[in-house]
Amino acid sequence: MKKTVYKCSKKNIEVVENFDILVAEKNKSDVFVVNILTDNRKEVFEDLMGLGIPESIYDKMSTPADGIRFIQTNGTLYGEVAYFSSKDFTSDYSAVIIKDNILIFVHKNEELIVADFLDTLPGLSEKIEGALVPKYILYWLILELISGYGKLIMMSREEIESIAFNMDKEYEKHSLAEISQSKLELASLEMVLDKLYFTLSFPPEKNIMTSESQFTNTFNYLLKNVGMLKSYVDQTQDRLDSLNDHYQLVMHDKANKRLNFLTITQAIFVPLTLVVGIYGMNFSNMPELGYKYGYFITLGGMLLVAVLFLVYFKKRGWFN
Repeated sequence: MKKTVYKCSKKNIEVVENFDILVAEKNKSDVFVVNILTDNRKEVFEDLMGLGIPESIYDKMSTPADGIRFIQTNGTLYGEVAYFSSKDFTSDYSAVIIKDNILIFVHKNEELIVADFLDTLPGLSEKIEGALVPKYILYWLILELISGYGKLIMMSREEIESIAFNMDKEYEKHSLAEISQSKLELASLEMVLDKLYFTLSFPPEKNIMTSESQFTNTFNYLLKNVGMLKSYVDQTQDRLDSLNDHYQLVMHDKANKRLNFLTITQAIFVPLTLVVGIYGMNFSNMPELGYKYGYFITLGGMLLVAVLFLVYFKKRGWFN
């Protein structure tokens, strides 16, 4: 388990050593972000207990898939934020806990580094007229998260269009398995976006969507961006479907060309084989066998037949 605590104010961000609940209580004007990286959530329960987190949340954290919306429990906000791993193209959850001025993240994906997102926090601080609060930081981090998904989708679109551009010329370098893998990756990302949209569509506080709420603009902006990314993923999947159909057509066309070549070859050699078969018969009375120039005339005739067939096929467009 790896734990890092950041003290965030509107002026700066710094790492806090030897953090406990007393440090947070003495600095109500600051927000403390606790980032915990672990493969086993149970090993963080002792630390959570020391921060005053209700025990009822522990059971919910054990089954994150069953709780993808934020809930209030004894003054503590808990929820699961789905995220997508661009390394192994899988999805998982990051547990989010807010108690007073403490924001806690528990996850196991090294890609979800809170410190990277906190670097952009000064940009948020400039937009906030009042005090910095954990919910603002949470939604800011989610916004940065989906911004990364947007870049990932754009990269996928560029790769797909590159495959489509070169498919007719270098289709051997690509395969249906490559297209299928891209579809699976996009399906996993789309599932994460669906879960995020669901989570954000059910805010923990009913008044968060009212015009008087300071979170309204941020909240609506998040929903709009997640919905837009979902639309982009759907468009990309449709493009992959059409690319898959085009790839199969290209393969079918290549197979037809090979079959066409074999047909032309067979058509040329059938009459030549007939000639060879005739003069390969062992009859005693075959006058041509005794002719001095019979061998050369036969070869010339066979060559002429082959040339005539080639000219005929070319005029008929069989080589196009």
